[in-house]
Amino acid sequence: MKFSLFIVLLVLVACCSFGQTPKIAALKHAVNLATDGPDKLKATLNLLEEYDTLPEDTLWNYALKAKALASQQKNGQSYSLAALAQARAYLRWDNIDSARAIVEPELAKYKAEDPATRAVYFELAQARFGIIGNNSNYKEGMRFVYDVMRKAEYYKDSTAVANCMNTLAAWNYDMDNLAESRTWDYKALSYTKPGDPHFYDELIGIYSTIGDNYRWIKNVDSAEYFITRALDLTK
Repeated sequence: MKFSLFIVLLVLVACCSFGQTPKIAALKHAVNLATDGPDKLKATLNLLEEYDTLPEDTLWNYALKAKALASQQKNGQSYSLAALAQARAYLRWDNIDSARAIVEPELAKYKAEDPATRAVYFELAQARFGIIGNNSNYKEGMRFVYDVMRKAEYYKDSTAVANCMNTLAAWNYDMDNLAESRTWDYKALSYTKPGDPHFYDELIGIYSTIGDNYRWIKNVDSAEYFITRALDLTK
């Protein structure tokens, strides 16, 4: 089951990569144009936000440049975001241990209770979900996901809540808990706004998970409906 979902997600990423090429070029151009240190750091971090569509080597190289810039400017949050991009490159290379070695110390620096660093906390926490998922250590990881989800709900971060719920849906899918998986994803949908690009990344994950779930139980019409919606968003 995990294999089929992986194939779906791979297709979605390929579609994103094709559509994002002009945006990547523009972001790289902005990095090259920036001469002031803070401006170059900001432009580099903007580029790294497109981590899903950057080639692994490119992601890695720009992550190292951003870490160096952040260190020079003593900008702790920017350093953590650059380190996160480095960890994402490791995940793309299936180097889970190295990704964990980066993410967990950075995550320990932040608390959801601090409004100044809350966004970085949730980004690092979600990266940790990916590390746990790559090891299929779901039962141990769910306690962490529930904790992050409670904090996201308390601080009204709908994107983080939807991400947590889709994570639970994907993990339950992999454990053959198909009905529970669908329940979590439909809950996740209630926290999103389909016409708002801010939620597109989460919606692509939710739609693809629901679609593959329906495909597995041979509900072909529903599977096609949700996968089509995911593909439309990648465009």
